[in-house]
Amino acid sequence: ELLAPRFESGWSSRTFACRKGLGTHAAVRWLERLVHDASRRGGRRAWGLQLDIASFFPSVHKPTLVRLLGSRFSRAERGEPLFGLIRTIVEHDSTRGARRCGRLDWFDRVPLHKRLGSQGPDRGLPIGNLTSQFFAGIYLASLDHFVQRTIGIGSYVRYMDDLVLVDTDPARLGEAHARIEDFLSTRL
Repeated sequence: ELLAPRFESGWSSRTFACRKGLGTHAAVRWLERLVHDASRRGGRRAWGLQLDIASFFPSVHKPTLVRLLGSRFSRAERGEPLFGLIRTIVEHDSTRGARRCGRLDWFDRVPLHKRLGSQGPDRGLPIGNLTSQFFAGIYLASLDHFVQRTIGIGSYVRYMDDLVLVDTDPARLGEAHARIEDFLSTRL
């Protein structure tokens, strides 16, 4: 309730995770509408490009996230307890002092790049944590605007780190894929 209003105005209408009144069902309905409109009710061929940001949560760059969060706080507010709490949550090393439990022999089956903390102390958010999901929305908001404004594909939907682009030109989707990969590696 304290953070959402600060960020809601900057979010694309094409992102559905952790937003009041939206969610997975709304995302699916929106995607159905995009396919329906692009194909002109099945009258022409349309293609979809489904992308999942590989190992997203373990790879989130914490300093970048803190910068993005701080952009919605005035200089004075960044010195207040609320922003201090946000920084503490983001910068916390969830692996320090953690204990493994359950079937320890299964832990080795998890690929290294999927493990929290595997990419260093300046990366990674715990999966499943509501704050991590909300912060993921903030982290990827610039991607939404890049896809829609810079690449120019408005037939787009994102839920957390999964996104789908719909277009009638498969070559345009291939180009968009390359540009999205470049954007993620250089900007986020």
